[in-house]
Amino acid sequence: MKTFSIKEAIRVGWELFKKDKANLIIIAFAFSVFSNVSNLDRILPEMPLALSIVGGSVLFILAFIIQIGWFKTLFKVLDGGKAEFGELFEHGRLFFKYLGAFLMFGLRVGIPATIGALVCIFLLGVNWLLFGVAIIATVVITGYLALKYSFALLLIIDREEVGISQSFKVSSQMTEGIKLKLLGLNIVSGLLTILGLVALIIGYLVALPVTTLASLSVYRKFLPPEMKETNLVA
Repeated sequence: MKTFSIKEAIRVGWELFKKDKANLIIIAFAFSVFSNVSNLDRILPEMPLALSIVGGSVLFILAFIIQIGWFKTLFKVLDGGKAEFGELFEHGRLFFKYLGAFLMFGLRVGIPATIGALVCIFLLGVNWLLFGVAIIATVVITGYLALKYSFALLLIIDREEVGISQSFKVSSQMTEGIKLKLLGLNIVSGLLTILGLVALIIGYLVALPVTTLASLSVYRKFLPPEMKETNLVA
């Protein structure tokens, strides 16, 4: 039976963090700052529309590259290496492939969620019992699909030879039988992140790499044997 210990995963994340905590805190701060492109209008409030669009596009691309670099850095730490700040910006070659997988994830999870939301709107005020059932069904199906494909984007980053379609197929196989455990890990990680925010910014910058490393350790545990033997692309 496939399973894993949430407590052990968090412990692994914590132990790995302690080995290189200073660099990981700095990198977590940079990742948190540069990956946030939602407040562009506040960053460039006085610029003309054309420049704002260009600036937004640049920040969008940069955010994705840094997101890739963030996971590459933590995979390196997971493999016994040392976290390096420059790693955040070194993997732009994966941008289009990662973007494609990101959009595919959105379609596979978002379309059923949208259909469910439309059904809920249709039933609103018509039949409250069916409306409630529809809401629960939409949440469950969306969550199930999100967990089913939760390793797809990691596969694109960790195993660069894997194609987009293949990454979703492999993720489906990897998460079979452990979706509830993954949900539990996500809940625990979320709670730790919230506690980190409550404990000021430094707590968040500790919780973020610890919980991410915990998730990556679980991902690696269920990676197919033939992929574990494949060398990473430098």
